[in-house]
Amino acid sequence: MANITRINYSIRNNGGGSIILPGQVPKGLANLKVPDQDSLWAPAADQSYAIGTQLRLNGNLYRYCKAGETIAIGHQGFLKCARTICPGAVGGGGSEAALYEDAVAGQDYLVLTDTGSRAAHYYEDGALWVLNDTTGHYNEYRIVDNDVYVSASYLKVYIDPPLRFAHSTTAGTIQAYRSPYIDVRSMLTSGNQSWFSAIGMARFPITTAYFFWLQTAGRCWGTGASTWPGQTAYQRTVMANTDGSLIGLAAATTYYQTVGYLLSGTTSIYGDVFFMLQLDQ
Repeated sequence: MANITRINYSIRNNGGGSIILPGQVPKGLANLKVPDQDSLWAPAADQSYAIGTQLRLNGNLYRYCKAGETIAIGHQGFLKCARTICPGAVGGGGSEAALYEDAVAGQDYLVLTDTGSRAAHYYEDGALWVLNDTTGHYNEYRIVDNDVYVSASYLKVYIDPPLRFAHSTTAGTIQAYRSPYIDVRSMLTSGNQSWFSAIGMARFPITTAYFFWLQTAGRCWGTGASTWPGQTAYQRTVMANTDGSLIGLAAATTYYQTVGYLLSGTTSIYGDVFFMLQLDQ
């Protein structure tokens, strides 16, 4: 397998935190160093960890992400969303098609039919389902990374674990999704509120294409909506408002996404935004 590192290590605690790596990462990104607080709040132009790497620190969870837009001052108290679109939808990313090339059991890569002229690392930390109608197996794989083929019609992706069953170009569809952490944007940005899911909080400005740590679970604080969570008795649920601010269940006018629950007591005239973020595990 080209340019891939297989991970083999014991979980260790360093300064109160632990890095959790996936089973395989792109070469050069097998990094177990726990970031200090300055690094945790400072986006960087250079990639230091594999996309989707998890950090456990001070009781909170974080994911290593890449920004898909510049997130300016004024957006820092708002939830961030995964801006990748499902394959098959208009403007979608990923692939929803038959294999371009037959694959044998045990193979650690697949050649996808993909006409998007994808760049290297486009599929890093992606998810892939092989829907094999011949064997009846619908198996899931993690996409470690991808190469770029000369043709704009297909490309090679490296998968983990290796392919369990042989799969031909006529056996069924391949569903390949991009990582939710590879194109992260603000929900305050127009067009991001109605059709995309909140995946965490980052309370600092971020330059487009920079890498950063996104908080995905644990004790958190955000920006309240017109009616803050907790201003109705018994309702402790915290939801994502249309702009990525936080709103209570009673004030929600539609089926907003649940992102956690309140940690502090509140009153009918004073809600709060100190809450347990629950977008990871």
